[in-house]
Amino acid sequence: MRREQHNATYIETLSREEIKEMLLKGFSKSDFRELKLSPHIDIIRELNYAFRLLSDEHKEDFRQAIYLSLVESTPSKHNAEILRELAFLSAFVNAKCVIDYLKELSESEDLLANLEDEGRTQSVIMAVLRGFAKRKD
Repeated sequence: MRREQHNATYIETLSREEIKEMLLKGFSKSDFRELKLSPHIDIIRELNYAFRLLSDEHKEDFRQAIYLSLVESTPSKHNAEILRELAFLSAFVNAKCVIDYLKELSESEDLLANLEDEGRTQSVIMAVLRGFAKRKD
């Protein structure tokens, strides 16, 4: 079985909550051990390749899990990198459900001030939001 198919098949066995936990654990501890990963491809692309093979129902669960992961990861100071990775992933899989939350973050000086590397995080959020604004679908 191809790597991408293996990963998609695995993700389809998970509930939305379990996908959220996989993303949070994976991005916080660099621990995606359940997935087959190439050492030459970054994790965002690996997840995107698997996402493309998911059923429509599982694609929506994956998108919602990204949203849930963002909400859970944001308030903590040590989670700036996780927030950026989840924002990038949301753009790759067209998770429009995160738009309002990312807008709220971008407008909240208090939330972003609590993050390490505030400027970089703000730049990523703004880039992702601009990407969603440019999409026609």
